[in-house]
Amino acid sequence: MLFAFVAPFTLVALFTRVTYNKWVGILLALGMIIFVLRAFDRDVYLLLIGLASFFVGTIYSFKLEKKFTRRWK
Repeated sequence: MLFAFVAPFTLVALFTRVTYNKWVGILLALGMIIFVLRAFDRDVYLLLIGLASFFVGTIYSFKLEKKFTRRWK
């Protein structure tokens, strides 16, 4: 359950930071999350926790990109 809380948020933030593009970071993280979650038979509540964490990570990535664009201009 801890993995469902932490992993999606961390993946989105990490990929956004590495690629300097929020959309690439979101798509890469979503692809990895779908790949991992489809490989295992998960309960519905774990999927919902993972989706919530993914959306929080997405919001955080939007804030990260604003921070980067202000710094580089």
